[in-house]
Parts: sequence; structure tokens; C-alpha cells
Amino acid sequence: MTISISWRRRFLGVDEILFASDSRLSAGYRWDCAQKIFPIDGPNFCISFAGDADFGFPCLFQFQCMVRNYRRFTTGAAPIGDMAKDFLAICNQMLTLVDDRKIAQFNRTQFIISGYDFDSGEAYQKIVRFNENIGKYQRYNFGGFSSNKNGFRVGFVGDKRNLFFEKLGRLMLARNTVLNYQPLEALAQILEGENIDSPIGGSPQVVKVYRHRNYLPYAIRKKYTERDEITLFGRPLLKYERTFYPIVSLDRFGCDDFIEYPGGIKSRPVSPPPSL
Repeated sequence: MTISISWRRRFLGVDEILFASDSRLSAGYRWDCAQKIFPIDGPNFCISFAGDADFGFPCLFQFQCMVRNYRRFTTGAAPIGDMAKDFLAICNQMLTLVDDRKIAQFNRTQFIISGYDFDSGEAYQKIVRFNENIGKYQRYNFGGFSSNKNGFRVGFVGDKRNLFFEKLGRLMLARNTVLNYQPLEALAQILEGENIDSPIGGSPQVVKVYRHRNYLPYAIRKKYTERDEITLFGRPLLKYERTFYPIVSLDRFGCDDFIEYPGGIKSRPVSPPPSL
């Protein structure tokens, strides 16, 4: 299956939404290079998924086609809630078009939608999952863990839920700050301990969505010293590939060189988040 998470990071003038996920597809095999976070060009928000890729990918690709086909969506002028409503409609439509729903078991797939509204600038954060009682997909607010100071919640879909929130809770206590990069750190810790038999695996993948409605993927390096071992959306870069996206080093959480900016300065001083 997957771990897919999203949260809002806001302090000292920073206001952004982060997505993070593992990169493993499982279907009798393990394939650790799958993109699971999808920026929606135009309105510039993101959707991620956990569950069956047989259902998740077609829903996402068909929604991207819908956005390109409708000018108010392409320009981002429509409220994000309207676009989320149409994504929900596509999920429910696609569910009815499979010939054998018992074999397909597409109801196991879940999505996270998150971004900023064009008019209000407010964050929109929802989980889309199947409601067994009515036999349709519905939207739900983020639940679970809440940051103590600002009340922001961490959206979660997929496997290892209890383990993830246990690790996140420990990191929040240890750091004693508002919500920052602790969810990504918890995800990285879990992936470090998984093996080939786990439903999750591969490199984390990360995308940021900004309040002015831009998004930015982040490349991942497990260790700062392993300069050429870089993944983007879960796929290791080819030997001749270079990225100009920021690069996160998973062994440098809390350090000034945690994020490197290729093509510019090597790193930027990290502004520590406020303590609780």
C-alpha cells in the first residue's frame, strides 16, 4: 500500500503545505520508484494517494485531463473546493465503470487533497476515502495528530498509521516546537526500518505547495555525504541527470545544510520554529 501524509507549516512568515510519501508499489512484487504525489498544474495544488494504483492513477490522470479541459480550472480561478468536488465526482464515476467491483476492490484507495484557495488564500486540506455505508467516496477533514500551538492537523492515509503517529509524537516532544519537518522525519525513520516484505518502502518523496499557489518538488538524499545518490518522486536520478530542485538530506534534520539549493548557495540558515 503506502504511507502518504500532508501538513501545514506556518511560523515566522512561512506558510506552506507539505506532502510526503513512500515510493513502493506492491502487486506480488516490490517496485520502489513510483510517483505518489501529483501536482495539479494550473490551480497548483497537489493530490496524493494510498492504496491500489490500478484505481489511483486513472482517477488522477482523468482529473488532470478535466483541469486542462476547463479554463476556470486551468487558470486556477475556480475555488479549490469546487475542483475537489469534481475530483470526488470522477472517483465515484470511475468506481461505477469497472465491471466487477468485488475483484477490483477499488474502495481501498484513499487520497489527500491540499492547497490554497484562489480567492481567500486559506488552506484547503481534505482526505477522500470510501464510505462503506453509502457505497461512495466522500471528503473528510484531517483527523488524528494536532500541533499544540496552532492546531494544524497531519493528514494521513495508508499503512503503519499507529507507528507513524507514535514516532511523530515522540519527535514533537523531543523538538518541543510547532509543526515543522517532524512528519517527514517520522516517515524517514519508518522507511529506514522496513524490508522487502513491507507494503511500504523506497525513498521518501516531497512536494511543497505555497500560499501564492506555486508548488515545488524536493529531491531526496539519504545521507549528506552521498552526493550522487539522489531521488526525485521516488526514482533515482540517472548518472548524467542533474536537478535544480532543492535537495533534502535525511540525516541532517535541524541542521543548516538540511536543504541544499543547487545552482545557488549551498544552503540557507535554518530559522528555528517557535518553541511550545
